[in-house]
Amino acid sequence: MVKKFCFVFRSCRGVLVLLVLLLFTLPARTQVDRRTLFDVLKEYRYSNRYLAAYRALDAFPAPDQQSRWMKWQLELTYASFVTDFPAYDSLLVHFQRPPSRDSVFQILESQAVRGPEVYQRLLSAARSSRMVMINENHFVPRHRRFLSRLLPGLRRLGFRYLAVEALFSDTLLNQPDGFPTVENGFYVKEPGFGRLLRLARKLGFVLLKYDAHDQKGDRERLQAENLFRQTFQVDSTARVVVLAGIAHIFEQPTAAGKKWMAQIFRETYGIDPLTVDQTSLDPYHMLLNDSLALVRSTELPSSRLKRADFLLVNHLPVNDLASTGRRVPFTSPFNEPVQLNLFLKQEVERMGGFDRLIPFQAVYLPPGASVELTLPPQAFQLVVYDATGKVRLNRELLAQREADAP
Repeated sequence: MVKKFCFVFRSCRGVLVLLVLLLFTLPARTQVDRRTLFDVLKEYRYSNRYLAAYRALDAFPAPDQQSRWMKWQLELTYASFVTDFPAYDSLLVHFQRPPSRDSVFQILESQAVRGPEVYQRLLSAARSSRMVMINENHFVPRHRRFLSRLLPGLRRLGFRYLAVEALFSDTLLNQPDGFPTVENGFYVKEPGFGRLLRLARKLGFVLLKYDAHDQKGDRERLQAENLFRQTFQVDSTARVVVLAGIAHIFEQPTAAGKKWMAQIFRETYGIDPLTVDQTSLDPYHMLLNDSLALVRSTELPSSRLKRADFLLVNHLPVNDLASTGRRVPFTSPFNEPVQLNLFLKQEVERMGGFDRLIPFQAVYLPPGASVELTLPPQAFQLVVYDATGKVRLNRELLAQREADAP
C-alpha cells in the first residue's frame, strides 16, 4: 500500500510540475472547447487572489484517482499561500504519512543538534564549501522560513548568488529597485517566498533562475549546466546558495540509476555541494518539541537517508514576521470567509496597484474573525478579498513613527 501511495504521489507531482511549467510558458487559448483543471490554473496564474483560486479548484470535478491527486496538490499549494487556511492540514495528510517513534526518531532524540545551534552547525560546515544546496517541498512554507533565517549568515561567509528553482524570471529582480511579483513564478507567489526574495536582494544576493522548463533534454543535467554557466563559469570566486525542489539536491542515484542535479554537478564540475535535506524527515516535526533538529546522514542507518550531507527536521512557525513592532488588531466585518492581504506600500506605489504583487502577508479569516498583526516599521496597504476575488476593503497602514516604537 505504501509503495502504491508513493508511486501515485511521484507521478502526480511530476505531472503538476509539467502543468506549472506550461502555465508560465504557453499563451492562453482564446477559445476553450472543454474546460480543464489546467484552464482553472491558467486563469489565476498571475493572480494573488489565492482564496478565489482555491475555491475555483475545489469546485472543479475530479472523476478519477489521478485527477483527484492532482486537484488535491493544487489545492494544497494554494492553501499554503494563506496563513491559517483551514483546509491546509486536512489536505496535507494525503501527502505525508504520520511518523512513528521508530529508530530514526530515537536517533533524532539522542543525537540531533537542536534549536538555534542548527544555524551555527551549518554555517560552520559551509565555511569550506563553494555551494550550499537546500531543498524544500513547494507546499511547505516553513522550509523557506528556515532559509530566510540562514541566509544572512551565508552572506557574511561570502555567498553571493542565490539560485532558485521556482523562479521562471529573474531579470527584474536584480535591478537596483527590484522586487518580486506574481509573474516571477508560480510557487514564489507564496508570501514567505516573496519575503525570502526581498531579503536576498536586501542582503546583496544576485538572484538566478536555473530550471530547464524552456529547454529540451535531461532536466537534471540541464539544471546543473545552467547553474554552472551563470556562476562558476563567469566568476571563479563564486559562492552559491541553491534552493531546489525535493530530490534535485540528492547526491545518490535512484534504484533505477537516475542521477539528480546535485550528483551531476559534483561529477561534472568537481564542486561538491553541501546538501541539506528538509523533506525526507519532515513528518517527524510532529513528534519533536524543538523548532529545528539536524543530523548528519552518516548517523542514520538507512541508505535511503544518505542522499544528502545533512537532514533537517523543521518545525519553525511561518507567521513570526516581527518579534517587536506595531500590533494592529483587525476584526473582519464580513459574514463570509475572506483573504486579508498586507502589501508593502512602496511596492504598490511603484507598481501602480497591487494586482500583480506578492503580499507581504496573506491571512485567511472566517466570518467575523479577529486577528492581531505584528508588523515591522514599514507602510502597508491592507486589502481584503472575498472568496470570488472581489476587493471588499482597501486602506493604508502608515509606517510606525520612531517615537511610537516600543
